[in-house]
Amino acid sequence: MGHRFVHTRRWMAGIVSGWLALVLLSPSAMAAKKPNSPLADATYGAATAQGASLQAGAVQIGGESPFAPDAVLLELVFVQQGRADAIYVQLKGHTMLVDGGDLSKRDKLQAFLSQQEGGMHVNTLLGTHAHSDHIGGLLSFIKEGGTTKEFYSGYATNTWDKYMQDKVFPLLKKKGIPYKQVKDGDRFFFGAGGPEDGLVPLGEDDIMPEGCAFIQAYRWGDPEAKVDANARSVVLHITYGERTVLLMADAAGLAQRHYLTFDHQLFKADVLKAAHHGVTPTVEPFLEVVDPSLILVTHTRKGATTQLNQAEMKGLYSLYSGEGTIHMQTDGKVWYVWQELIP
Repeated sequence: MGHRFVHTRRWMAGIVSGWLALVLLSPSAMAAKKPNSPLADATYGAATAQGASLQAGAVQIGGESPFAPDAVLLELVFVQQGRADAIYVQLKGHTMLVDGGDLSKRDKLQAFLSQQEGGMHVNTLLGTHAHSDHIGGLLSFIKEGGTTKEFYSGYATNTWDKYMQDKVFPLLKKKGIPYKQVKDGDRFFFGAGGPEDGLVPLGEDDIMPEGCAFIQAYRWGDPEAKVDANARSVVLHITYGERTVLLMADAAGLAQRHYLTFDHQLFKADVLKAAHHGVTPTVEPFLEVVDPSLILVTHTRKGATTQLNQAEMKGLYSLYSGEGTIHMQTDGKVWYVWQELIP
């Protein structure tokens, strides 16, 4: 896709979406209106309204589900946590939690899980990095009766990280939960194997079973690099069929410039989960590499104004899970995205 076409498409999207903001917003959405952001208003209005929809590339926002009742769907749910990450991933009964939000919001996560088929059992827990707004809810899940087959994170068992040594590793040992380290370049498939399987490592010579999601992990693991825990977050690129989503955890700024040294094709995605709750904008060249149709932010619009403003300037649709749980589904051909209104 040429740059001129991309900019023209996004410029037109901005004009169309500004008009749609007046048409699609329900009274509830208007009441929840945040900063002056016509594109985000239109997206929120479509995602939460009955019957209305927006189309952004291969992403359908709101409206009726495009899938047949028997379609096999990969599902990601960004559970409402305010400013925190709690992402539930499900495919054919295989489940994973990528971060668990903040300890103070554990009731929201547990209420969501109680409505799922597996309840308080999740095949795989993955903590992207040892900050309480990501991993706190995972520890609460374990302490309060949740069960899992395994716990992944990017830290070695001899890490210097105090949070891991004082809180995570002792709890996993007490509960008998195996710990597995994610390293930069690790590959997994998800959605096949036994009923207890979540993430399944994929070797260089292994053949991935059909009908699975492919997950590529990245982590800035160079011990000599003087970067913080955010920059060392585990980043996940998920592919199911032709559709892709990039989960950046808190890997903002320096980390994104680091990943620009990689093959750019590795990070292209239909949907981008913005890094660090959108409190800083995505690095411009990295955003161009990802070239998303939709940006998801684990915060509110009011709290993520820098990411909001960048999305508006680029003519990109954006949704904010701090304003209600966001659901994403794909059959491998199109994404269907909608958002719950906060009561």
